[in-house]
This record gives sequence, structure tokens and C-alpha cells, in this order.
Amino acid sequence: TYVVCDSGVPAPSLCSAALTVNLTVTDRIWFVDASAAAGGDGSLSAPFDCLAGAGCLDSSAHQAGDNIFLAQGSYTGPITLLDNQKLIGDGSSGTLAGHTGITPATFSLALPVFTGTDPVITSISNGVELASGNTVLGVMAGDTAGGYGFAGSGVGALTIAESSVTGNGGAINLASGTVSADFDTLSSTNSAGFGISLSSINGSLTATSGSINNPTNSAVRILNSSPAVSYPGNITKNSAGRLFDIDGIGNGSSLSFSGTLGHAAPTGGGIRVVNSTGASTVTFSGATKTLSTGASRAVDLSGTATVNFTNGGLDIDTTSADGFVAALGGTINVTGANNHVLSTTGRAININNSSIGASGITLRSVTATGTSSVPGISLNNTGTGIFTVTGDGSDGGNLDVNNNGSGGAISNRTGNANAIELIDAGPVVIQQMLIGATGALGNVDGNGILADAVTGLTVRNTDFLNIADQPSPDEAAILLINPDAGMDVALQNNLFNRSYDDHVRIENARAGVT
Repeated sequence: TYVVCDSGVPAPSLCSAALTVNLTVTDRIWFVDASAAAGGDGSLSAPFDCLAGAGCLDSSAHQAGDNIFLAQGSYTGPITLLDNQKLIGDGSSGTLAGHTGITPATFSLALPVFTGTDPVITSISNGVELASGNTVLGVMAGDTAGGYGFAGSGVGALTIAESSVTGNGGAINLASGTVSADFDTLSSTNSAGFGISLSSINGSLTATSGSINNPTNSAVRILNSSPAVSYPGNITKNSAGRLFDIDGIGNGSSLSFSGTLGHAAPTGGGIRVVNSTGASTVTFSGATKTLSTGASRAVDLSGTATVNFTNGGLDIDTTSADGFVAALGGTINVTGANNHVLSTTGRAININNSSIGASGITLRSVTATGTSSVPGISLNNTGTGIFTVTGDGSDGGNLDVNNNGSGGAISNRTGNANAIELIDAGPVVIQQMLIGATGALGNVDGNGILADAVTGLTVRNTDFLNIADQPSPDEAAILLINPDAGMDVALQNNLFNRSYDDHVRIENARAGVT
């Protein structure tokens, strides 16, 4: 509000009535610079020097849709964004004018030039609290021990780029939106919750580097989402809870994890991919994948997804739980060298009504030697893909050298359980295994290998000891039932010792079996 007065010459001086000018300010940029003097108002010439508290950004009148520039430096958060705001840090590329779409008027102060150094936000809760439709560029979230680097429960159309999460706390916790997130580094250490959590999220999430270490809950949780995720970092956890909990991913999902995986805990489970729908793919391609999960399943798969374990190095160890389980749909491929599965009293392998893929399942060894009433290996309705236990790969007639048990051992099966049970399966190759054990007759109470309607069976350099303990029902070290025409059976350089009924028995063979 203002008045206009004349100079008073000639007298008297006269003034106008009070007048009011209203200025509508749009396309605003708020400025925050940790090196600025305290008491700023958020303008370019007097930036705020802090994010949270009196006299800081969060006490200002910033509104939905505004832009916020965060200069390099260290800040105590959280910074709480409003809908459609852009948070642009000094670590961004390009120009501030380009990211905001705001060109200052002539004679205005020049906008800051990016230094290329991310400002760092630390917090006892979340670093950046997201609303809907935010854009975040060139910002780093450091220690957030009580929360996550980036978190939001209704993120909408979210863009994150040229940003990082490091330090203690969770990495991201995002729900309900479509994201385009490309992190320089995405890491989590000792999170009180999850490492990475996505719920009802579509879009894409990538990182150039990072790691997830020892969260309280699952290291990676993805629920009811259809994203494309590519994460290269190592993921490890040594406490109860799953390493991966992937539940309900939808058509078009593509999840890729290429770092080392490690989980050692007596309960909680390792990798769980369940209730997937449509054509979705999950790939674990790190060269080392160690899952020691005690009384919980190391790998638990169901649904329609194709799940790939590539580049070898899969090492599963359970006690009473099944080791590798796939059921009720989907396709599985396990490739590469030095894949091992061990379960003490559970099924080491249990694949039921799920397909073995075109690349097959290749394992160096499978072991289940504790007293148990279930098979050590169970394949039922697994499609046309090949299942192979390789051992160390040596074969030939020198049984003392080549029958060395390098393919693992299955023994102490009770209650008429078979050591290996194959029903309506594709080709199976068993090499250099020990089936049964020395001692009393009937170490394996059922058959050593039961193969019913399989398309091919090769058994070589494998020892069968003390198989079966009764003549009825008919039992054998190797029992083939209903072999179809065109089925190839190869039994080479095997050792049979004290099979109760038959060493090898074939029932209902069709013409053309070779």
C-alpha cells in the first residue's frame, strides 16, 4: 500500500489517497545454503541456512509446485516436500534455469551455477520425505538411522536422478506411484526396517553402485508392483527375516540383482518370490549367492514369474526346511558352476508343477543325509527342461576314482520315502552321487531313484548302498515306471550294493525305449 505526494511547491503539499498494488508471484525458487548467515528469508540474496526448525525452510511459506535449490553442504533433515515440488541440489548437471523453467528478468541476480557436489542430508528419521509428483536431483541422503534416505507413501509420478543414499538407515521406502529413479549410489546399512521397499510401484529403479547390509527386516521387499529394477550392489543379512521378499509382482516386471548375495540366519528365509502374475522375470546373477537359512526355506518360488540364478555360486544350506522350492507355476533356470544345495532333514530340491526352463537346472551337488521321511530330490510335473547333478564331472570305469560322491549324498530316508523321486519330468542326469549309506539294510526305505514318466534318465558313476527293505511294494535302487517311446536311459559305471529287491527294475516300458 502506498500514497503519492507532490513536492509541496507551491504549498500546500498534497497527497493521493492510499493505493494498493497486488503482485502475484509464481514459479518460485527457494534457496537454502548451509554456508549462509542465519536469519535468511529463502531468497537468492538471503538464503535459509537450514532445512528443519525455526527460521528454516520448513517454517517458510513454500507451497506445492515450488522449486527448492539446495547448495552443497551438510544439513539436518528431514526436508518435507509438498506435492509437485522440485528439490534441486548442487550435485545436478545442467542449469537451475533449465530444471525449473524459470529465466530471471533482466538485471536480476544470476542464478547459482551447480558445483557438482551433492548436498548431504542426515536425519534421525527420513532424509527426504516425499509427497506426490516430486522431482529430486543432485542430492545425497546420509545417515538416517531411524528411517530411509527417501520415503513416501503416495509418491505419484516421482523422478529421482543424480542422487545417492549412503550411511546408516534404510535406502528407500516408496509406495503408490510410478517412478523414474536413477541413483548414483543406493546403499543401506543396519536399517531398522527394510533396505529397499517398494509397494504398489511401477516404473524403473536403477543404481550405479551401492550395497545393502544387515537390515532388521527384509533386505529387499517388493509388493504388488510391476517395476523394472536393476541393482548391482552386494546384499547381505545375518539376522532373522528374508533376504528378498518379492510378493505379487505383475506382468512386465523385470528385476535384476547382480551383486553378491549372503544370508546366514536360523529363521526367516532367504529368497522368496511368490504370487507373481503375467510375464515377469527375476534374475540373480552375482557370482556368489550364499543362503544358510536353518529352519526356513532358502529359495521359495511360486506364481508365473521366470526366475533365473545365473553365473553359478549358488550355495544353499538348511536344516529342517526344504532348500530350493518351486511350486504352482513359473519357470526356473539355474546355470553356471559350483551350485550346491544341502538340507539336513528337508527336501534339498522340491519342484512341483513348475517348469524347468530351456537353460535347465545345473547343480554341482545335492545333499540330504539327516533322518527324514521325504525325498532328498523331488521333481513333479516340471516340463521339458533338463535337471543335472554334475559332480566334479569326471566319469569312466574306474569306480574307485570317479565314484567319489562329488555330486552329493542322499541317505537315511524312512517311511518308504524315495531318495530321488522323479514324476512327469524332463531329462534328468545324476552323476557321482552316493545314494544310501553303509550299515543296515534299508538305509533308504523306498527306492534309490523312482522315475515315473520322465523323458530321459542318465545315471553314471553313482553308488547305491542298502536301498529298500521289503519286497512289496516292488522297490529297487533304480525303478523306472512307464518309460515312453523315445526315452533314453543311460546307466553307466554305477555301483550297487545290497539292494533288497532289485538293483534296476523297469515296469510298463513302451516300445522304443533305449
